[in-house]
Amino acid sequence: MRLTTPGNLRLQQSRELSVNYGGSEANVAISVANFGGQVDYVTRLPENPLGEACIAELRSHNIGTDHILTGGKRLGTYYMEKAAAMRNSRVIYDREGSSFSELEPGMINRKEIFSDAGLFHWSGIDAALTPGLAEVCREAVETAREMGISVSYDINYRKNLWKYGKTAQEVLRPLIASSDIMFGSEGEYAMLFGLKAPGFKATSAADRYDTAAYETFCGALLYAQSAWTDNQKRVDFSTAASVLKNTISGDYNMVKVSEVEELMARNGKGTSSHVSYFICA
Repeated sequence: MRLTTPGNLRLQQSRELSVNYGGSEANVAISVANFGGQVDYVTRLPENPLGEACIAELRSHNIGTDHILTGGKRLGTYYMEKAAAMRNSRVIYDREGSSFSELEPGMINRKEIFSDAGLFHWSGIDAALTPGLAEVCREAVETAREMGISVSYDINYRKNLWKYGKTAQEVLRPLIASSDIMFGSEGEYAMLFGLKAPGFKATSAADRYDTAAYETFCGALLYAQSAWTDNQKRVDFSTAASVLKNTISGDYNMVKVSEVEELMARNGKGTSSHVSYFICA
């Protein structure tokens, strides 16, 4: 649950906060579902009105919720101040002791859930919270590989969450080796592998990286991975979807395949064919 200050107010100024449910994996799941993919979401939520609100939000975007576990006492939250002019956005995490953070290996019946899956998507933020969650991620990736299911991975590095004595490099590198598709920002690739991206040259004070776009690119590319066999068309579809997402307020990519294809057609691109099944966690 994200609690955001209205307008450009700082937390010290605000007397009210807007509430949104979601996160990186939810953004990917909703994007794929909007394109027509079949998506099931796997997580653990408290059995209270906040957990119910999360499930209702996912269902409203045609996300399968049958495999969501309930238990624990609280929903993970974070507080956010929006960026304004030269001031960066600010995030304060409050996830310790959340229902999700208390997940342990063996609690999720992966083989049953993966029985009809074509792809499993996960992100590094899941492994950042506790050693138990890191093992849950390992268990999920290994089960998917054993069952012949493709694995998609979003680095999704949040340095403020790694507090249990192991570095992201120690935990994530072995898991990355078992993933077929990987997403990440320039800084994340540099952090994990020491790969430095070309420098960014600003042309005005307003120029800055669109970090949210990395997550938005993600769902479209997963859809394109199953809809196209030609790599260039996959990139074309994903890029066009990302362009359209940047015209929409909020976290979710609320565009349809027909809208992306219309934009592609302006540049002489083709149309997609079929959609596989996806599992997001």
